[in-house]
Amino acid sequence: MAANFFNNKARAAAAAANPSKPKPTDSKEEQAKQQPWVEKYRPKTLDDVAAQDHTTKVLQRTLQASNLPHMLFYGPPGTGKTSTILALAKSLFGPSLYRSRILELNASDERGIGIVRDKIKNFARAQLTHSTGLGEEYLAQYPCPPFKIIILDEADSMTQDAQSALRRTMEQYSRITRFCLVCNYVTRIIEPLASRCSKFRFKALDNSAAGERLEHIAKVENLRLEDGVVDKLIACSEGDMRRAITYMQSAAKLVGAGRAGKKDEDEDEEMTDQESEVITIRTIEEIAGVVPEGVLDALVQAMQPKKIGSSYEAVAKVVTDIIADGWSATQLLLQLYRRVVFNDAIPDIQKNKIVMAFSDMDRRLVDGLFRRDSSNTMWKSWRPAIQPDDIRRYKAARICDVVHICSELNYSCGRYQSAGYSRRAAPFDVFLVGVELEITTGWDIRPRPLTCGPLAVLTETRIATANMATSALSSEYPASTHTPRYLTGDAAGIQEFLDKFDVFLFDCDGVLWSGDHLFPGTNETLEMLRRKGKQVVFVTNNSTKSRADYNKKLTALGIPSNTEEIFSSSYSASIYISRILSLPPNKRKVFVIGETGIEQELASENVPFIGGTDPAYRREITPQDYKDIASGDASTLLDPEVGVVLVGLDFHINYFKLALAYHYVRRGAVFLATNIDSTLPNSGTLFPGAGSMSAPLIMMLGKEPTSLGKPNQAMMDAIEGKFRFDRSRACMVGDRANTDIRFGIEGRLGGTLGVLTGVSSKEEFVEGDVRPKVYLDRLADLLVVDQ
Repeated sequence: MAANFFNNKARAAAAAANPSKPKPTDSKEEQAKQQPWVEKYRPKTLDDVAAQDHTTKVLQRTLQASNLPHMLFYGPPGTGKTSTILALAKSLFGPSLYRSRILELNASDERGIGIVRDKIKNFARAQLTHSTGLGEEYLAQYPCPPFKIIILDEADSMTQDAQSALRRTMEQYSRITRFCLVCNYVTRIIEPLASRCSKFRFKALDNSAAGERLEHIAKVENLRLEDGVVDKLIACSEGDMRRAITYMQSAAKLVGAGRAGKKDEDEDEEMTDQESEVITIRTIEEIAGVVPEGVLDALVQAMQPKKIGSSYEAVAKVVTDIIADGWSATQLLLQLYRRVVFNDAIPDIQKNKIVMAFSDMDRRLVDGLFRRDSSNTMWKSWRPAIQPDDIRRYKAARICDVVHICSELNYSCGRYQSAGYSRRAAPFDVFLVGVELEITTGWDIRPRPLTCGPLAVLTETRIATANMATSALSSEYPASTHTPRYLTGDAAGIQEFLDKFDVFLFDCDGVLWSGDHLFPGTNETLEMLRRKGKQVVFVTNNSTKSRADYNKKLTALGIPSNTEEIFSSSYSASIYISRILSLPPNKRKVFVIGETGIEQELASENVPFIGGTDPAYRREITPQDYKDIASGDASTLLDPEVGVVLVGLDFHINYFKLALAYHYVRRGAVFLATNIDSTLPNSGTLFPGAGSMSAPLIMMLGKEPTSLGKPNQAMMDAIEGKFRFDRSRACMVGDRANTDIRFGIEGRLGGTLGVLTGVSSKEEFVEGDVRPKVYLDRLADLLVVDQ
């Protein structure tokens, strides 16, 4: 037996004697039945090529002249590039000379310089054989010009060395050989090679031409198609005719189409009588691997809550189902993108924000984004280090937010674990994908590898993300449902509360003072906290003063402090502009609407600016000003070097400043705001805040500024990066629910303390959507534990 196995003649004889030998299936009918439809229905002549009239007309003239240049066919896949050159070659040489005159290679398989030196060069330099015995009738039908054709499919996959070698071969043997390069991306063909070819661009097939071709194939193959199947094939193939035909053939095999009335010898009679099934849209979706429209509808519906304060659970459930069903994240992103881009109901500004989120998500998927199920597993294993409210400010009310949730959650978890961190090594949200920066004490920002320990990142991407959520969502954080604990007079409760925290972040206006009036007991309270080993940080949205000014004010009011303990929105803005924001060299100047606080912080970072407190801008607008602004005359009013408009609290705001700011932003300047507080407390009442300065510009421009103060979480990241504290052991103290308290909640601090000496009332703290953990009548009520 073993000897016979190695005896080929014996094996052949045994096979011939085997009675169970299958019947030969090499008849033309059987071959046609097994042939892929993309080959079966490949155009045989140039006239058969669909929707490429601009190319086939030129090639028809070259066919008549029996002369061809070197050619470069480029365009999307499945548009007929290879079919066109093959049809042209068959029309030139006919069946008798086709094999000897044509060399077809796929450069993606053999892409190195060796293929050029060996196979291509040998064929190119081979002399032509005389066309004998063809007959006058054959020569009258086929021109048979005196040259060969080398077809290099997917030539853009060739290495640059191979392309350079090919250039010399083309020059040397151009008398007897023509080259046709076929590629998808013409930019990947080196210029010396492309310049030697006549270029022909193949465009994606329009829906009508593609539809006609598919319907013709369906008719010939006796297929029964549900209404809309042809349109679905075109949509799933994205203009790729080859893919559309393959999908159709796969669908026909799946449902058994085309078998009606045909009977195999071993087939039951009743099976042949069955009518072939209809090819449905659902069948095409399954074969193409696209996400069904019903799944997309469910996802979009979940991302559009019907009431404020809806939780993330509805979105999480749909996303989990999508992952469980095995749908591709890349495909889902692509289909969501199309829904957004082609939806006229979505404003262009919102589309821009969503598309930016899509591009970021796509990059992360390319980089190897973890799947959601992996993230869920890590999420469970990391608790209590990561709590369910780690979703922070995202409420998933828009598509862009789901993208950011998935990307930040999945990718951050993956990098966190792969870097070898313990689950409590650093706060979850200090990671920003694609950015490996660390803000050290003193704001020394520079690229560096990831190292153990907390990283805090203040970047344009993070700030833009936070502001996108702020502007896009009706409520960016789930509404509070707990009842805040009232601690005034409760010594035991206050002591228990204080023991939980090592760091206290204090808002200033409305908490420590109002205007120039220091609230009674403030100094003693801060002294008591420091004596108990608590770290004190002053965080303010007031941009009218620099950190140095605030230090002077604190000292004058009897509060010991230093500049390093103070973090203001003007300081945050200056750091963002000077170290984070990427501006062209000729657009680094800032137009300021604000007071000296902004100017001093910008100057400390060597950022040039105009406007602000300059008397030249504190005046009424004139008729000539209108003309100069409208003409854009840089020599008078509009400085061509302005690349940023920064809006803070301005006690001398006027129409002239607003007009200049509006036109700067219209001309491409970045729109920033120190904060978006609509009011500020002073002398026991409220006055317009920095947000009121931005409001007219928002109305005029139809866009929100990038806010750099509370409650923006980029500011929280920066504070954490500078002071290096554990968020779970930190407490935010403030008087405004929608700014200070929200800042602490969305920053996932361990606690929030509200005081009733500023903007928010008791009713807002107790019944509002944003509620502190505890609240007091005044900050000095904490002194009860020191008595």
